[in-house]
Amino acid sequence: MYKALYRKYRPVSFSDIVGQDVIIKTIQNSIRYNKLAHAYLFCGTRGTGKTSVARLFAKAINCLDIKKNDACNKCQNCLDAINNTATDIIEIDAASNNGVNEIRELRNKINFVPTSFKYKVYIIDEVHMLSMGAFNALLKTLEEPPAHIIFILATTEPHKLPLTIISRCQNFYFKKITEDKIILKLNEIIKKEKISIEEDVIKQIAHSVDGGLRDAISILEQLNLLSEEKIKLEHLYLITASVPKKNICEILLYLYTGQLKELFNEINNLYYQGKDFVCITEEIIIILKGYLLYTKNIEIDESGQDIIKMYNEFKKYLNSEKVYKIIYDLNNNLIMMRNSTQPKIIFELLLLKNIETEDKKEDLEIIKRTKNEPTKKRTQKTTQKTNINEQKKIILNNTLALAEKKHLKEITEKWEQLKTYLLNKDYKKTAMMLLDAKVVAASIDHLVLTYKYAGMVTKFDDEIEDNTNLINKIIGRKYVLVSFEEEEWLQLREYYVDLKKRNKKIELMPEEHIKKTQKKTAKISEEAQKALDILGDELIEMKG
Repeated sequence: MYKALYRKYRPVSFSDIVGQDVIIKTIQNSIRYNKLAHAYLFCGTRGTGKTSVARLFAKAINCLDIKKNDACNKCQNCLDAINNTATDIIEIDAASNNGVNEIRELRNKINFVPTSFKYKVYIIDEVHMLSMGAFNALLKTLEEPPAHIIFILATTEPHKLPLTIISRCQNFYFKKITEDKIILKLNEIIKKEKISIEEDVIKQIAHSVDGGLRDAISILEQLNLLSEEKIKLEHLYLITASVPKKNICEILLYLYTGQLKELFNEINNLYYQGKDFVCITEEIIIILKGYLLYTKNIEIDESGQDIIKMYNEFKKYLNSEKVYKIIYDLNNNLIMMRNSTQPKIIFELLLLKNIETEDKKEDLEIIKRTKNEPTKKRTQKTTQKTNINEQKKIILNNTLALAEKKHLKEITEKWEQLKTYLLNKDYKKTAMMLLDAKVVAASIDHLVLTYKYAGMVTKFDDEIEDNTNLINKIIGRKYVLVSFEEEEWLQLREYYVDLKKRNKKIELMPEEHIKKTQKKTAKISEEAQKALDILGDELIEMKG
């Protein structure tokens, strides 16, 4: 019967464990000096050896002929453990057994002495998935366990565990396995399995798995099944979210040489290949870091001649300031990309933002040059944008004038209903756009939304009718919607916070016939005029 490689090469002794030397030494010493704890907590990312070490530990402490603080793998107890027939080693998947009843049943059984082993060992995998009631039931067991019971709790997310559980366990934190050690293990398997593979592929596998050896072995197996000849990098790119470095470099060159059509064509190609834009973003950061090192004459081992050629091209268009900025922007938005329903759009907007930064420098020069020109010369460029800004900010003013927490609470509670429209072909696009927004203020019939990027605000404004219709459908009431970039909203908000501190009332402004508010004959209060002044001209965008 065929056995998957990660199972075939699963560790059978402590010496087989890769990259966790300190943990293994500590555990072996506890066996050697017979200083066993009643509960252990193994934390770490997937594929780093948590479950494997738990099984080896359970086998070793029950071995009938233990040698050098490790199991002999020959006695009956060891053979039962290896063949998964040991009734005294109980593995529980907390993801599917996470309720109070399951843990109570466990508690009822722990008082029974082991069948044939010295210790009865409970290995609870993904323990963070237990419900709070189940944790409370487990806590009582951990406080006063019988002498023949040992618990080993394993988790990828220790921050989700109650501190009362963590404090009652001996804690071990499994490190991500280094790329060098993953490569050594892969080469060992490749030699035994007689797999034909290029060296660059092995390096790329080790790089792509983020310290998880099990994932690396699984990818190697997939590649071996896919390719009937020698495994090449192109095969790896077919089955993983990885993108060739050449493509990443081309994206950056298109970006900084202003070839936007080529840039978005390349992004779309990657999208339709099913590539992960979070992975692409991480790769861009790594390549730009490599470029910075290259410019400082620091040798980059993993960079081939093709990448060096690209780095030399970068020198024509990129300075350190630009590189640091895009690295900072990309890195700061990785979490949002991971949580977003539209990582591709966020990725595109991040790139555009870096182009706009350069454009704004030019715009500042234009503003300086035109500052002393007659107003009439500038009117043609700015009037349209001014009217749009003022209209939006008047809506903001009126929303805040009538805003109440109960309205905001109602909208926030119903906002989740947007997710039900993601499967509806007529509303999917609009629902995705609205889900990326944050509702920051609400009155009985007005809503203020914010987006992380100006590009998303523009997209929202372009499709305001569809957005309004879907919100009205969900809430059952007609709303006036307005959206702002997050930074702009925070600036505008300061004025109203100041009004509130001074116990000043926010005056309502006319929302129709916006141009009339600009005329000297329009009669609005002094506070409202001040608001209009503050919310107006200094935020005008100059478009040449």
